[in-house]
Amino acid sequence: MTVFVVLYKVGTTGCGIGGFLLTSPVNPDFMKPAEFTKLPAQQQLDTLYRKGDILANRYEGDHIFLLYNLRDFYVELRYDAYTNNLYQVSAFRDTEKLEPYLPYLA
Repeated sequence: MTVFVVLYKVGTTGCGIGGFLLTSPVNPDFMKPAEFTKLPAQQQLDTLYRKGDILANRYEGDHIFLLYNLRDFYVELRYDAYTNNLYQVSAFRDTEKLEPYLPYLA
């Protein structure tokens, strides 16, 4: 089954709407962060949007950062705030990397 999803995103320069096709996400139950980052980009996003829980977002310069919890690790997406292009996907368990999000997690 394929589902078309429309995302509504508020950025520093206004609002944007983007859509993408969701295919079958992977089951993150026994996945490690390194295994997640080796997945194709579309499968990473599909898995996050269907299986992950968004925890926070933050802005830094020209970038928007979104933090997700995916089972027993975290995933951070870095977008360009002006073009909505995805630049980086990071998966980690190290809680020290959550420090920039602490003001938003309270």
